[in-house]
Amino acid sequence: MLITPIPIPPSQEVSFLEFLVLLPKTGIVFWIKIVFIILNLLLFGGILWLLFNTSWFKEHYGQNFTDLFLGFFSQKGFRERRWLKIKKKAESNKEAERKLAIIEAEELLDAFLKQRKISGSNLRERFRTLIEAQLIPPELYQILIQASQVVDDIIYDPDFELSKNKAKETLAKFERVLNHLTEI
Repeated sequence: MLITPIPIPPSQEVSFLEFLVLLPKTGIVFWIKIVFIILNLLLFGGILWLLFNTSWFKEHYGQNFTDLFLGFFSQKGFRERRWLKIKKKAESNKEAERKLAIIEAEELLDAFLKQRKISGSNLRERFRTLIEAQLIPPELYQILIQASQVVDDIIYDPDFELSKNKAKETLAKFERVLNHLTEI
């Protein structure tokens, strides 16, 4: 088999892509290009299949493309989707999942207040700021303290047991506070 040289004018520099295009369209080089094109298509298809047929995509971006785009374009959509994930974790049979859900609920509330630029170094201080500004009633602060106490118990007491009912009650308290704040 005789390999013919590629006709390249001596005065021109050729990019790598142009070099590939100028390669002969017959012989082993042609078949190598075909094999790599097919391999690239298979790998790309495999990545798409893995994204849509595993739970990773659904956990991070929602059930479908509509959820994905709604989440990107609105903070409310993102918050609602995250809240649904938290509620789902709270209903789990695993105690560790329920504990994580309660901690995430407090973090979501704290992030919401930070986003609204409420001053304070932690969630309780931010809430005191809201009470002083008379944006929330004092009884809502007491509800938050009760819910935050459960979070503290989870974090600081390794033997703390969180039942499904206690998790639902605590989550309902965080939800009540969050709903009130979104109405402001």
